[in-house]
Amino acid sequence: MLLAPALNAAAMFVFTLDLTKRRLAAFWGGLLFGFSPALWGHMTGGHLNIVWLVGFPVFAFFLRRLLLAGGWRNVTGTAFGALLACGHPNLPAYFLLPVALALAWAHADQLREARVRAALLAALALALALIMPLYWPMLAAARSVSETNTHVGGVVSQSVDLLSLFMPPPGHPLLRHSPLAALANSAVDTPYESIGYAGYAALLTAVFGVWALRGQRALRAWLVLLLAAGVLMLGPLLKVGGAALAVTVEGRAQSILLPYQALAQLPLFQWSRAPARFALTFHFALAVLGAYGVAQLLPRLRAAPAWLVVGALAAFSIGERLVALPFPLALQPASPVLNTLAAKCANSSRAVVNIPAGYTANYLGLFGQTVHHCPLLGGRVFRGVPNGETSLDFVDALLRPGPAQDIVSRPTTEAVKRALQHYAVGYVFLQHLGEGYGEDQRNWLRSTFGEPAAAGDVESLFAAAPALTNGTLPVWALAPGQWSDAQQWGSAPARWFSGSARIYLFLPQPQRGHLAFTAIPGLQLHRVEMLVNGTAAAAYAIGDWAPYASPTLDLPAGVNVIEFADRSGTENLVGDLRCLGGTPLAGKFAADVACNPHLKGARAVSVALQAVKFVPGPAQPPLAQFGSELQLLNAAWPLEVSSGTDLQVLLGWQALQKPGADYTFFIHVKDAAGQLVAQHDGQPLANNFSTLQWHAGDQISFHLRVPLPAQLPAGNYHLVLGVYNAQTGTRLDTAQGTDGLLQLGAVRVRAP
Repeated sequence: MLLAPALNAAAMFVFTLDLTKRRLAAFWGGLLFGFSPALWGHMTGGHLNIVWLVGFPVFAFFLRRLLLAGGWRNVTGTAFGALLACGHPNLPAYFLLPVALALAWAHADQLREARVRAALLAALALALALIMPLYWPMLAAARSVSETNTHVGGVVSQSVDLLSLFMPPPGHPLLRHSPLAALANSAVDTPYESIGYAGYAALLTAVFGVWALRGQRALRAWLVLLLAAGVLMLGPLLKVGGAALAVTVEGRAQSILLPYQALAQLPLFQWSRAPARFALTFHFALAVLGAYGVAQLLPRLRAAPAWLVVGALAAFSIGERLVALPFPLALQPASPVLNTLAAKCANSSRAVVNIPAGYTANYLGLFGQTVHHCPLLGGRVFRGVPNGETSLDFVDALLRPGPAQDIVSRPTTEAVKRALQHYAVGYVFLQHLGEGYGEDQRNWLRSTFGEPAAAGDVESLFAAAPALTNGTLPVWALAPGQWSDAQQWGSAPARWFSGSARIYLFLPQPQRGHLAFTAIPGLQLHRVEMLVNGTAAAAYAIGDWAPYASPTLDLPAGVNVIEFADRSGTENLVGDLRCLGGTPLAGKFAADVACNPHLKGARAVSVALQAVKFVPGPAQPPLAQFGSELQLLNAAWPLEVSSGTDLQVLLGWQALQKPGADYTFFIHVKDAAGQLVAQHDGQPLANNFSTLQWHAGDQISFHLRVPLPAQLPAGNYHLVLGVYNAQTGTRLDTAQGTDGLLQLGAVRVRAP
């Protein structure tokens, strides 16, 4: 990595020499590009595939020559230059495409020649043949890559602040202890990404070049490229001094949107969450213009030797564009723990998993592999995509402590070993410096695998013995950091999630079955989508504490990802909802729950889940269909109830299509003679959720509460269900009943 700036500068020297025909000007251009602050910043972040930019000038050099003269040598050089410039998935869109367009515009006259067009097409075909084998997996997973970037976030923070374009980086030795240090820090959100400083020497020579050669198309192309990259690296919002600027429109403050916001919606550009990487193209164009400027400046200076002028410019430029001094370097010696693992790996082909899964553990694990040479579960130089990291995420979630009773069944030690055996994991490397590490995890690993095979101050190695038995039961794990602590709701614990959360289900063999769970809403209704292995499986409108089920699922062996995504957005819940005894939508809770009155503060929540299970076999068929729009999935009520109380009937429905009317649901209680003794007519969720608000495919469960007369004689009674149009009173027909009435079953009433 330390050689990258010099090699980048050398390649840029060749390209700018071809442009200007002056060695000192080319030296200046190479220095500006090879030692740019953006490149130095990425070096501090360890971004090897971004700091190795030799392909940039190689691609531009051969493409320019191809446009001037064609020829197979230039075709081959352009294609290989494109390959070298594609070390990072951002770069085809951030560099290759804009530079190719700039050069094509600069040499538009040559494109009229058939041989040049043919050479250009040949270069494109050869470049695609070289690049596509490397990029095809990412193209196939384009949606996953975009979702990963959306999940990780950081587009605004990893954009260049306008102020940082003109202010040296905050780590500059002359700035970090000055009164301007705080201002410089505010202008750089992410030191290894969003350093935007151009340098005054670079800007002045570029401006002089534009002025001296004004009117030339080739120069205009580089100027447009500079300005376009400069605007795009600012990201979706205009920021100055760390704050997004806003304008007042119709009395409301609106952020100033920039072109990147629209560009980011296009293919390829969706792959990045770091607009600041356009700075690489910006500095490339700046180096070209700066080289032109020095080439025009030197003949005009007769009083001083040219080499002295360029040397002074170079010294000043390097000094003003320092990102840190001394440059941060660190030795990473092999630890005794790694040496112990290396000795074990010499006689074993079992894999190593580095946990907790995250940025730090991943890179420490990559270094560790250079010592022990065992296979890794996970481990990547570039950020992975969801499908490629599912196994690592599952194992990371599996190897964490939890309560004995949870929303999913806790795996036994033998089940944990079977799951690790499935991935050929023989060693668990616990990185104490990793994000999310805790002593409780280390203690849990001790209780599961015994004392560490080796341990140090910042790492512990556990040997995972093979499982002794073959199991058939599913193994569950909750994605860490996505669920609240467990709360007791009635007879089972529950956990809240905010926005979305995942559950991992590991199956030893393919199985057909369905998921069952109970959902608890907050104070508002939430539409929650269930995704199974990335595919939408069911949608739920959750407004009552009630059980739900998925359709029948065919799940493959190995890990399956069950994700719950709140499509309504989170709500702020203050204190402990259990203390309220009910909600505005569902009314009083059907069961008594103990609460924690000392729980204070607001939390952003979606819904809580409890009793999540995988039930082998197909989902239960619906009980009845009403009209063409509604089907009854399930119904439940207590077998015995006292007179003078409310009979609570839980109904689970699904909309086969969007209902076209406002329907009322009713429960009749009839005696043995068929006489009506009690009834309740109402709409879902205490008349707060009209069927006109239902969506096609929605599942919704709610209680209807039938008040029983205090003098109702003890005995057996029958429940009847029906649905009618609230405006016309017309009942919906059901093939499972007569006259729009469905016989639900019996209930016994006892004396109070």
